[in-house]
Amino acid sequence: MYEIFTANNKTEKILKHYLKERDGLISKLQRLKQSPRTEIGAHHCMED
Repeated sequence: MYEIFTANNKTEKILKHYLKERDGLISKLQRLKQSPRTEIGAHHCMED
């Protein structure tokens, strides 16, 4: 499982502000933490 780490308080403040502005971003980040390969959409198998 992955986590977002902020290096300092300024970066954390900017991140929190951005997360408040973007609806649904927190839920997408939670899904990416649980299953990054399937949630990104870049690793789907191509069918013949």
